[in-house]
Amino acid sequence: MTHQTPTRRRESSIPVTPFALSTATAAGRWSAAWASCLVYAGGQCLTILVVAAVAAARHRLSGSLWWSWDGRQFLYIASHGYTNSVAAHVSGSPAFFPGYPASMAGLAAVSRMPLPAAGIVVSACSGLVFALGLHRLVTKIAGPDRGLGLLVVFLASVSPLSIVLSMVYSEALFCALAVWCLVAIVDRRWITAGLLCLLAGTVRQTALALVVAVVLAAVAAGYRRAATVRTWIAVALAPLGLLGYFSWVSVRTGHVTGWFEAERNGWHTYVDFGAGTERFSYRALVFAPALLDVVTVAIVGLAVILLVAAAAGRAPAAVLAYSSVVLALDVFADGVMNSKVRLLVPAFTLLFPVSVWLRTQTPLARLTILGCAAMAGTWYSSYALVIYGHAI
Repeated sequence: MTHQTPTRRRESSIPVTPFALSTATAAGRWSAAWASCLVYAGGQCLTILVVAAVAAARHRLSGSLWWSWDGRQFLYIASHGYTNSVAAHVSGSPAFFPGYPASMAGLAAVSRMPLPAAGIVVSACSGLVFALGLHRLVTKIAGPDRGLGLLVVFLASVSPLSIVLSMVYSEALFCALAVWCLVAIVDRRWITAGLLCLLAGTVRQTALALVVAVVLAAVAAGYRRAATVRTWIAVALAPLGLLGYFSWVSVRTGHVTGWFEAERNGWHTYVDFGAGTERFSYRALVFAPALLDVVTVAIVGLAVILLVAAAAGRAPAAVLAYSSVVLALDVFADGVMNSKVRLLVPAFTLLFPVSVWLRTQTPLARLTILGCAAMAGTWYSSYALVIYGHAI
């Protein structure tokens, strides 16, 4: 027995240096980054393949499919700029925010690639940044559970209408900015959060949800007496993207409410506190004019349930506020009802309760559920983009 004692002492006395710890941490982060990118890319490739297969079967497969509907507006703005009109369905409508078309125009100018290709590259790269941030956010909230983060990333990549994350649409760029803004809020990196919120405000009006999240987190920090000057600078920065663009449109069009008029005239979109959604839901469930309408109502209803689950699961207040406002902007507005599900793509935080529940299932059950979710999500993307024939 005595000859074993020195060995045990030597093994237990091996020093763990800060360098070794930092190296292990860095290796773990790189591994998680690669894994999240691969999972996201795999989910998006599956979605694209299903959409392409359905489009080919219906003889509709063409390059323009990936920049249809709103994509044409973004391409026009990137190429020709905005008009001064708030009239309905005018190319270059100021209802579309400038961040995404400016990004694709800049990339096209530098790389000399065609604008549609530049738009797709911006979306693809933004999607990968989004996946990295989503995994990081889950890790910050739930702890170092790598599997949980990858589940959220996969579900986001195959969720209904996630195809827009690879199209000439602004969702991928917004989601990338939004998720890293939430990470910065959780980390209390206030200036970073404020700047990312500002940038998100140049991409989509959904940035209002981020503004609320930043302000709420700052007020909570102030209540705990943990707020600093940086905290209040972030509060000042957060709404500048939205307010700046709204002000620019007002001056450009000569209408104080120019952006809101463009939204209402072009897409009949305005806040009605849910009356339009209620009418659409009743018509879809009672008369079932189209299968997609029924499924759309089901998905919006599921989003409400997931928000309640997130609240019951004690999600961080800022993350819960972000989810709530994104959902409220969708449900409480009238407009193009076929876009309801697409407008929920930025509500990626609602996937957290699903992933937590999946972690409690057996591996076989988890794999089965994920397979069904992938089939349902990719089907919805292909049906909405290829078969339905209305704007998404």
